[in-house]
Amino acid sequence: MKKSLMGIILSIAFLVSCQKNDVNNSLSNQNALSDNPNSLEFLRSLPSYPSFLYPAPFAGTPIREYLNDQSPINIVTCNTVKIGSGGPSVHYGTITLSDVYYDVIEKVLKIKLTPLESTQNYISLGNRNYYLEEFHFHYKSEHSINNKFDSMELHFVNKTNDAAGLQYGLAYGVMISLNSIGNDSYQRLFFGAPAIDNQSHNLFGNETLDLATLLPSDQSKYYSYLGSLTTPNYAEHSDIPNAGPITWILLKNKQKISRTNLDTYRNKYTENNVRTIRPLLCRRVYEKN
Repeated sequence: MKKSLMGIILSIAFLVSCQKNDVNNSLSNQNALSDNPNSLEFLRSLPSYPSFLYPAPFAGTPIREYLNDQSPINIVTCNTVKIGSGGPSVHYGTITLSDVYYDVIEKVLKIKLTPLESTQNYISLGNRNYYLEEFHFHYKSEHSINNKFDSMELHFVNKTNDAAGLQYGLAYGVMISLNSIGNDSYQRLFFGAPAIDNQSHNLFGNETLDLATLLPSDQSKYYSYLGSLTTPNYAEHSDIPNAGPITWILLKNKQKISRTNLDTYRNKYTENNVRTIRPLLCRRVYEKN
């Protein structure tokens, strides 16, 4: 009797642990949306409102309903809602480094795609294709996982328009940590990019870059939530709302660079371009393992 009672107590304790949100996480068929109601909930959570992605110095234009749904956030892994499928399909290829510059307003090293390249590099999610317009780097990670930050963060900014011309946004985020090997693509970008006081956009000529070299090889695991842009309001302006809503996909697997790669960036770009953590409030964070 004592053993049975102890077993019941242990079972209850397990059920009310931080895994309480892990609904159907061990389903036998992770690829069927119908097998995991959280996956359907995730897709239904994608914003039906446009993002109004019109940047202006220190002034955001978020939709009123999403005024408090800001980014970045601290992700507490024991509180995430686990999903099985229904996530993004990434179609990134090779681009020309024809527009690489330092954005003096957002204080980021930014690489912009040509209009043609944008149509060829996109992410499919739900019933939309989000086309890559630019990507940029942050001095250190903006998001944190269980209150832990990383060395850098890379953001791919993707947008799409509906039939009425309204614009929707998806941010594809990569946390960057250090190793001893380094990454040639990061080093080439950081070394060849213009300095803060150099407003050149085409120092690379017709050189190309395979975007896959900037990403971790396994992109199947991620966190997702509804947030905002993290610029142009950051640092001491972080309390001013940025434009949203934006669907965030933050990869769980990190890309690795060396200390040399990181120092090449930080010796050139010394300004703080990191927004402080914003409160999660009532939002859900979805997690795909």
